[in-house]
Amino acid sequence: MSASGNIDEGVAIKLLQLLVGHSEYVLGPGAPSKMTPLNIECGAHAFVASLALAISGQKVRLAKGQAFVFTEKKIFPQLNHFFVVRESDGKVFDSSITIPLPPEETKVRFKGIGFSGCPECPDLHVVRFSGKPKGSEQADLKARAETSPVAMYIESEAWPPQDAIEMKLARESGFGKWVEQNFGSQHWIWPRFAWVIATELKGEAVDICWDRNKLIEKVKNTSPDIAHKMRTFCRKL
Repeated sequence: MSASGNIDEGVAIKLLQLLVGHSEYVLGPGAPSKMTPLNIECGAHAFVASLALAISGQKVRLAKGQAFVFTEKKIFPQLNHFFVVRESDGKVFDSSITIPLPPEETKVRFKGIGFSGCPECPDLHVVRFSGKPKGSEQADLKARAETSPVAMYIESEAWPPQDAIEMKLARESGFGKWVEQNFGSQHWIWPRFAWVIATELKGEAVDICWDRNKLIEKVKNTSPDIAHKMRTFCRKL
């Protein structure tokens, strides 16, 4: 893989949403009203994205915390949220975030945030905090949201991307269940997904595969041993 780090972030987001996908898992009664299947799948998105971005030449870390999207009339919280942070400038990459969260409705609509911003919502202001922001800082962001939407990320934990190789989704994850049904296990599966994503990003735009079934077949044809190569590459970044 190239160490240049030059990728089309919009394409990366779309590929991740297509391949990692959103399961048909339905939350049971009593689940928090703001939770959706998308919240649960943020881990898979971030595991794969951190690895794919790393082997594409980006020095990143896998992060966990909270995300809040402020619009003129609503606040959309996503707790226990996984995302990716670029080491050089603290910018956020989050291919799982989607606004509005069903069944909510809002004029602000987008799927995914890249390091350079949000392709579908260019007015979105993205800010990241290490630890809980001050009340005055949150108030300023809410005031700003009166004229343009704001995405606020609070990073509480972080890991190098190679740590994602060993991570697994929780039992209640619909996508985790799908992975185990189709691949037998979550063991070393994320490097295989990431390798396919990074390989697609490396090619010409006209050659990118947008057929999910074909992408899944590429994942199945990728050896689990790619994890060793990926771990070594990430450590050298």
